[in-house]
Amino acid sequence: MKRGGVLRKNNKELFLTLGILIIFAAGFFVYASVTAPEKLRFSIGNEISGNAVLEPLSSKNLKINENTEITPKILVSLLESINAEKLHKNLFTRKNAIINIEISEEKFYAEIDGEINVLEGVHNEPDIAIKTTKQELVAVLSSSNSMNAFKDSLSAGRISLDIFASKVNLFLKGYLSFYNSLKTKA
Repeated sequence: MKRGGVLRKNNKELFLTLGILIIFAAGFFVYASVTAPEKLRFSIGNEISGNAVLEPLSSKNLKINENTEITPKILVSLLESINAEKLHKNLFTRKNAIINIEISEEKFYAEIDGEINVLEGVHNEPDIAIKTTKQELVAVLSSSNSMNAFKDSLSAGRISLDIFASKVNLFLKGYLSFYNSLKTKA
């Protein structure tokens, strides 16, 4: 009889301890998903100069050269060519995937949740940032395979991709498969 009472007491303590650990782990996971390490964060400021919600534009139908003005539509085409539309909101924070884009000193950002919306200016809390020249953008979008051209430019250093969000936050927004697709050769 005494032995059974000890077992029940130990079971209660075990379940209580496991419950506390699960709550602690869930809290840490949510905290980590919204907080990037300080050394990876910086404040750009919010310099929004205009807004545009755009219809998708296929890079195959896009005629672009070095004299073409960089517009949000062109950047939607670039992001579609690298499958960025697969990114989505963080399920816990409900914040969209955010990509800052700088093309030869012109600044834009994309908010993505299955649909790509490019706006002029910069976002003050991007997940990642893409930076390149107008000439490289033209080369990528003029290529018969924009995804491979983007990958080649990225590996050659003609396009830079900087990460600002925590790994957990990136994972929760779908960046893992996005990043892996940019690193693998077709």
